[in-house]
Amino acid sequence: MVSQLDFTRAAMCTLCGSFVGTSQMGAEPWRRNSSRLLLPPLSVRGMKKLDRTMFIKQISVPWLEIDACKVGKAMKNLKKYVLKFEKFKSLQTIAPSTNELVTINEERPAISNPLTENNTKKKLILNPLLVISFNSLDENHRIELENINISKENLHFSELTLTYDNWGAVEVLKSILPEDQDSVTSYSLIGHIAHVNLRSHVLDYKSVIGEVLLDKVKGVKTVVNKIDIIDSKYRNFQMEILCGENNMIVEVRENHCIYTFDFSLVYWNPRLCTEHERIVEMLKEGDILYDVCAGVGPFAILQRKSAPNVERNKVSSYVQAYNKDARIFIENDVKNHILLSWQNVKYSESIMHITINLPAMAVTFLQSFVGLFTTEEMYAHVIKNYPIVHVYCFVKGDNPNAQAQKLVEENLGYYLTDNLKEIFLVRNVSTNKNMMRVSFVLNQNVLSGNTIGKCSTNLTEESPFEPSKKKFRLLRMGKQKGTNKHKAVKNVFKVAGAKSLKLKHKAKAVSGQLKKLNEMNRKKTEEVDGQLADIRTQLLQNVSSEGEKNNKKCAVIIKETKPDIEPVASETLTKLCEMQM
Repeated sequence: MVSQLDFTRAAMCTLCGSFVGTSQMGAEPWRRNSSRLLLPPLSVRGMKKLDRTMFIKQISVPWLEIDACKVGKAMKNLKKYVLKFEKFKSLQTIAPSTNELVTINEERPAISNPLTENNTKKKLILNPLLVISFNSLDENHRIELENINISKENLHFSELTLTYDNWGAVEVLKSILPEDQDSVTSYSLIGHIAHVNLRSHVLDYKSVIGEVLLDKVKGVKTVVNKIDIIDSKYRNFQMEILCGENNMIVEVRENHCIYTFDFSLVYWNPRLCTEHERIVEMLKEGDILYDVCAGVGPFAILQRKSAPNVERNKVSSYVQAYNKDARIFIENDVKNHILLSWQNVKYSESIMHITINLPAMAVTFLQSFVGLFTTEEMYAHVIKNYPIVHVYCFVKGDNPNAQAQKLVEENLGYYLTDNLKEIFLVRNVSTNKNMMRVSFVLNQNVLSGNTIGKCSTNLTEESPFEPSKKKFRLLRMGKQKGTNKHKAVKNVFKVAGAKSLKLKHKAKAVSGQLKKLNEMNRKKTEEVDGQLADIRTQLLQNVSSEGEKNNKKCAVIIKETKPDIEPVASETLTKLCEMQM
């Protein structure tokens, strides 16, 4: 099972009675002195080798004697006062023959006897931080209890023995670790492995932490600690086994799917469970998903609900797995499959989604989509829906949305305007560091490598797409000053000599755009000239004699050697010669 447990939340749930009691009943001296009454003994503080016998503790607890037939009605008024511990039953049976109490931690199964059940006495143990007398109960609760003949005469006190088994991992670790420093705040469950990230000040207690988690967390057989940062391109990390079996092959269940993998070689984060489901919910029947950095395949497999994971989840007929570089996968396999989908009428309405979930470097793959298709390939098909990319990244700062968009634009080389679908905060990684998802459409300009919407790879903070009001104001100012086209163009290059760094960046970007346009025009002119030359040569071969080699003035030679040539061909050749000149 994959889940995450927050220690602070667990502590509040387990000991909620003590907090409620302090706020409702006031801060009497007796309560202030008994604040640690329900916690492990102080003698376990600083323990570096787990000794379970040191957790034995005796406390005095209140309890109500109730007839078995009245327990249901009584519990409606006493529920919030009941004492709660791990492996502990607050409602116990009083032995009828001796009028004694069954051992408080006894777990023997109760055998119901219809003849004596109504005469059996029950013992309901209450929280000593909330109840010190019958008057500690709320007035309306006392009235309801007295209506069923439960009064202060039914309230008793006795000794209760607590052991290591009665506290959860939260209370045990908080009692052992240094009080003046941060404790272990959370852990993750990946199959049978409990994964913790221990800070330096608790490393001396790592053996105790491992044993406690192994004892207290159900289903855990191995406890590991990450010993370095995630800095490899495969997002795996070095770890040490704190306690338990040396077995890294885990079986994880997420969103009704089963995944089997080696946790020491594959990155898996249970906190991404909701994001996996969120992406899949965007897809409708017939849509296609390309998971570029798939890992064990949580996006693709979940869509059709790691080769062994595909077979195990019975989706092998819907999922095709690849093992190759992400750029090669995009430029070859994704491209070819998209072309086939465009040609297939069956997928004409389908939307193609491309996920790139490798936050540390996913944006570097975006350049593979620029110019992925030629102009001929784009215009050869009727494209109803362009592919949607969901790329993940890490950003730092106070404005994560703007930073994520800028990071994507810099790596893609195009501004995200109308094609931007969503910028989403996936999770908070650490202080001032967030994991973001940017979803956008790969429009025609990007896929064909068109210069429209293209931007510099090093963008300034100011976007060139100014608001319409600002553009209108600039135009009016230009008219009032009598500016013209020649001066405007000249000023663009004058800016390059300015002292302002932003203006220099703008001038550099404009200059680069002009150079690219000139280069494209030159290539296009050469291409047209070549085509015209070929046509001219073919016409000359049809109208000129085999012996004539001087073709400097093609129109004159045609008229002298072939007076019977068709007028249309002659006129066409003349125009072509003029066009070429």
